[in-house]
Amino acid sequence: MAICEYCSEQLFHVPWLPGEGQRDHHATLDGWTKSVEAACTICTLLFEHFKTAIQTIKKDTTFKKDDKRPSKLEKHAELNTSVDHLQDGKERDRYTQTISSETMLLDWANRDRALLDIKLPVYQARIQDAGGREAWTLKFQPRSGLLVAKDPLNLTKQSFFVYAADCRYCVWTPGAHATWLTEVYNTDDGSPESNVNLAESTKSTTTFEQIRQWIQLCEMNHKKCKSLHEERPHDAWVPTRLIDVGTPDSPVLRLVETENKADSTYDNYKWGCDPSYLLEEGTLHEFLNQIELEKMPQTFQDAVYATRALGVRYLWIDALCLLQKDEEDWLREAPKMQEVYGNSYLSLAAVSADNCEQGLFRQRTSSGAPPSVTSVNWGCRDTKSVVIREDFWKGEVLSEPLYTRGWVLQERMLAPRILHFQRRQVLWQCPSLTACEAIPKGLSLVVDDERKYELRWRQLFHRQKSSELSKDDRADLQEVWRLAVQNYTSCNLTKNGDKLMAIAGIAKKMQSEFRLPPDNREERYLAGLWEHLLAEQLAWRVVKWREAKHEPSYRAPSWSWASVDGIVQVPARITTKRKYIMKIEPEGVNLPLAKVDNPTGSILFASLTVEVELYWPLKFFSPQRNAVDWTWTGAEHAWCRLYLDWPVDTYSPSEDVNVKEDPSDESSGYQLECRAAMVAYERDLASYDSGIPTYTGFALALKSGNAGQASVFCRLGLIEFRNLTGDGWEALQNARVSRAQKKDEVAPSNDRVKDKHVITLL
Repeated sequence: MAICEYCSEQLFHVPWLPGEGQRDHHATLDGWTKSVEAACTICTLLFEHFKTAIQTIKKDTTFKKDDKRPSKLEKHAELNTSVDHLQDGKERDRYTQTISSETMLLDWANRDRALLDIKLPVYQARIQDAGGREAWTLKFQPRSGLLVAKDPLNLTKQSFFVYAADCRYCVWTPGAHATWLTEVYNTDDGSPESNVNLAESTKSTTTFEQIRQWIQLCEMNHKKCKSLHEERPHDAWVPTRLIDVGTPDSPVLRLVETENKADSTYDNYKWGCDPSYLLEEGTLHEFLNQIELEKMPQTFQDAVYATRALGVRYLWIDALCLLQKDEEDWLREAPKMQEVYGNSYLSLAAVSADNCEQGLFRQRTSSGAPPSVTSVNWGCRDTKSVVIREDFWKGEVLSEPLYTRGWVLQERMLAPRILHFQRRQVLWQCPSLTACEAIPKGLSLVVDDERKYELRWRQLFHRQKSSELSKDDRADLQEVWRLAVQNYTSCNLTKNGDKLMAIAGIAKKMQSEFRLPPDNREERYLAGLWEHLLAEQLAWRVVKWREAKHEPSYRAPSWSWASVDGIVQVPARITTKRKYIMKIEPEGVNLPLAKVDNPTGSILFASLTVEVELYWPLKFFSPQRNAVDWTWTGAEHAWCRLYLDWPVDTYSPSEDVNVKEDPSDESSGYQLECRAAMVAYERDLASYDSGIPTYTGFALALKSGNAGQASVFCRLGLIEFRNLTGDGWEALQNARVSRAQKKDEVAPSNDRVKDKHVITLL
């Protein structure tokens, strides 16, 4: 992509003075849209944020029946309804495939009359040193007080890296291990000398020539990809069924039931539609003879084209290689997904398609792929510099429709090589290189951490079989799992009952790597958690709830993150010693599997029997009834929070979740009272120097688990406390329950101390 004349002059050729504040972005809509038409990297992305903010307001606008006159925004919403209706179905899919992203933005701007009511500029820019001699961060902030039809316009902030090709600097990156922390960036790594003009379609001959160059480079030069090119043994694993795309002499498309086949690609796509041409019991015989290309959804047709163009013989597509509506075939094939993805030659990802009819390929403007190269004069000389969004990988790839699907995460993580067919360009990933058409020799290390994290897991997963994991590698794998769970819970699942199945492939791969001394045995997987250091892993918490889907089948125990519908934050598995108050009882884990030979798949039931300290009553306050986090009221100025797993209104009276309006006169809100099982706490190291002891730890909030069974509980949420001291620590300890006080609630045991209780968590 280019940099428009306005941005070049106002942002890159007028030196920024020390202490200078913010500079305005475009002051007129006409100037801004002309820059979008010219595919300016900065203006186009900011305009996309602008469009999203406008559409969010329209989506949230409610129409009152007694309003005599609709607002301008309401009138416009009615106007756009007819346009959206015309683009439904096939017409909308065709529009998506054949119109460039910039043209779509301009079409929307021409239709949206609400834009005329907004006073520009909406963005203001400021500059920040990025830690190098010629490296900067250009930050765009929304102008304060923006309104559309009296509604606030909530625009996304956006930053861009601006760096010279020979720039060198250091950055501190938080991570689980020292090897992830400090990196010296030398950007002389393939950054473009000038803006790259691309063919008008990602289906072009030049695009596929670039793809072939990446494959050749990977096969011939990449030492870290050596395991991908080892000669396949005669008995190498292959999927049960594959699609034979034929040869140039005999391009017949058909399904084959395999014994031993050559390399294959697989198509990674978002369903979003109900393709009628599927592998079913009734079509199996037909597909074994021939598959009619014209009857396939567009994405499948494009995958066949790409597979043939790259000279690969076989293709795997789930809808055509797994028997649909066949439970027995699904239970047999689903546990093999790790092998399907991990043994593939190449993955074709239709990242920008909303459904399987929108295809792999897109039209684009010739200069419409980021990043950009421009001349920067902020010092004493002109410097040819790259301008790239700070969150490039997340913004250009991971935020696209395909990667919002929960099932796709394991496909993305386990595939050795991926081609991401994005709306502006094709991007490449292998264990050695991340590249795109605009920077074919490889993205600079200054690009966001998401890409570096993906590169690291691909290197670990696809290293040579003879290569042993180092201590650093094992620490990084632990971090890979933690981040995988967090990313996974941010994605969507059509059926929440698939929560364990849709990540089972990653879990199976991790299980093969997580081995315990002294006998190097595989670690036991427990419905999303791991048996080693299990107590520490119970400290997951919900960051944001999703809408609950009431499904009758059992999913996971309440102590596993897989039991909730929401974005989950997972703690790191610590390697230092910690004092655990909670002790797992011998044989305390009960977890019967739905399928005995699939330990990472679905389960029938689970319980966890533990010895703990119980605390009751603990009272928490929130101004909102259905808030995620609640504040402990046991002591002033004490940092102690309760993070609920579900909104309080989802619980039944029998679950004994006590919520009522706060009776105090000082504040309006709600009070929640609960029990807690302490998991771990310890004195803070810093408090030894001060002489004043402070304590940090966490506990599980509990609710009744089974009516009539006093020692059976379910998890209600996570309680976390930090640096408790003095009155705060004393108040918490005063809530500790002894067995003598609660004989009717806890099973007595003469060989335990008075403050220890044995409970079962369901």
